[in-house]
Amino acid sequence: MTTDLQSTTAAERGSNSKKRSDNMSRPAKRVGSVVAYVLVLAAVVGGVFAFRAWRTSVPEVAKDPAAAAAATMPKSADIEAKFGVRVQAVALTANGGMLQIRYLVLDATKAAALHEDKSAPYITIGDTKLAEPGLSGHGHSNSTPQIARAGSVLIANTQGAAKIGSIVAVHFEDLKLDHVTVLG
Repeated sequence: MTTDLQSTTAAERGSNSKKRSDNMSRPAKRVGSVVAYVLVLAAVVGGVFAFRAWRTSVPEVAKDPAAAAAATMPKSADIEAKFGVRVQAVALTANGGMLQIRYLVLDATKAAALHEDKSAPYITIGDTKLAEPGLSGHGHSNSTPQIARAGSVLIANTQGAAKIGSIVAVHFEDLKLDHVTVLG
């Protein structure tokens, strides 16, 4: 009889000790999971703060190359007075095959002269002159110039002379706008 009690007690002890080890591992697992979640959360929050600090330290124009070029876009009071336009950008288009001179119309009557062959703008890159219309027959936008509206002129990028970031000059008859950066 004693052996039955002892064996039963030993069996109960074995199952009780197994339950205790299971119960002890659950809190340890929970603590491990909580620590892991806290570490992940800390990494995410730290990353957000680091990104915000970086964003505020970088000037806006450095984040956008087009904005940087526009911020440094040269102006010519002579071109504005004679042709009634302000050059806003020179951009590579048509898979690099054309350059687009974008301008803002300040005086519609004067801007109409840009549609005449003798006054058509052209671009120079060093000693290379790019003057061929970008479209067969006519490289200008088809609309009649209107004040405060955008216009453009397309010029063939002969032999890929201009690349994104190239520094060019835009010519309007005898007037020239130097140090223009080609955009993409």
